[in-house]
Amino acid sequence: MSEVVTVLTVSGEFIGKMKEKKDNSVILENPRMLVSSGESMGFGYGVCVTGKSNPELCEFHNVVLVTETDPKFADAWRQAVTGITTAKQDIIV
Repeated sequence: MSEVVTVLTVSGEFIGKMKEKKDNSVILENPRMLVSSGESMGFGYGVCVTGKSNPELCEFHNVVLVTETDPKFADAWRQAVTGITTAKQDIIV
């Protein structure tokens, strides 16, 4: 586990570190919702508007797919979670 993955659900796309995969759910550490506005993309402060900001764990049900995260987005997620900037970043989030 412990790899950064992208989880697509019927309500949106989320990036986080895979904690556990069950039969009908996926648990992510430090999940962030991917949001876009026009040509820019970024992360929400968590996974929903009224939920706790930046939750440490979240369990997703009714997952459409789980896939590897593009390295650029994984780096951006790490920066958003830790505040540490990687040497090169081609996207702005």
